[in-house]
Amino acid sequence: MDKSIKVVLKRNKKTISEKDVELKELTIDEECDKDDIIVEHYNQLLSKDQFKGIHKRALKLIRVWTDLTDEELKKWTKDERMELFRILVFEIDQKKK
Repeated sequence: MDKSIKVVLKRNKKTISEKDVELKELTIDEECDKDDIIVEHYNQLLSKDQFKGIHKRALKLIRVWTDLTDEELKKWTKDERMELFRILVFEIDQKKK
């Protein structure tokens, strides 16, 4: 079952942008890819270069969990992509509880 999430980017409590994103139902291979990206992300956060490659990891997770195309993603700002990444990581953490 697909799930819709809202990505809201705010600055000083003012909404800068809002986008709705459909999360797709993942295949077992995509679930493994998603889990590998998250493990890579958490391992990197424990290193001295915490944020090295974070934008690449964000993009990889967005591509696994959504059907957003490159053309669609090019219209997103880096901050919007990072907010979507934060929401996706939060979704994963909530499923673990």
